Amino acid sequence: MGRITKALKEETRQHIIETARELFTKHGYEQTKTKTIAKACGIAEGTLFNYFASKDEILITIFEAIGVDEVETSDLPSPIEMIMIQALHPIKRMNNLPRGMLFDLFIASLKLARKKPTLFHRLAALDLNYIEALTQTIERCTGTHDDPLSAKELSHMIYGVVAADFLFYLYHQDTNYQDFANQVKRKLNFLISTYFKEVKHVDSTEQGQ
Repeated sequence: MGRITKALKEETRQHIIETARELFTKHGYEQTKTKTIAKACGIAEGTLFNYFASKDEILITIFEAIGVDEVETSDLPSPIEMIMIQALHPIKRMNNLPRGMLFDLFIASLKLARKKPTLFHRLAALDLNYIEALTQTIERCTGTHDDPLSAKELSHMIYGVVAADFLFYLYHQDTNYQDFANQVKRKLNFLISTYFKEVKHVDSTEQGQ
């Protein structure tokens, strides 16, 4: 028997991810077993475990694929709009997934914190990457300022608003995505506008000295 090539391994891995995503969407995360995923892929369950240690890892991998990279916003006229686009970018991409799967990820994260810290750290890394990409966007918009509120601190505040409202959105099935997005935009607009007023105040104070 010939050796399985790297390309074939990656193809099988992606097939498992896409099949699992479809099954999670159709039947729910808790109701979908690894045996079911393997059967749908046409492989043995033991083969599936050569690629993923658990169903939890498959779920996390699906969300890692969403990404929290920095968005190209240089053509936008307003710094506030640039930061807003970056803040909502991952949420817009996550909205392509069923709300039930998003809620399953939240529940899984609570379990992983205690049972599987390595996987939980992978989830936490997604949040840290979000904050870092947001911080870079803010710094591009403001330049270097010795202001009392750093770009990193503003990123943490934005993260807190987006995360809290997104959790509320998951819990309340009667809230549609557009209503959620509009509510977050109003809050972020106030928060970011206040930040820029503070930055301008610091600049004018420094110039007057």
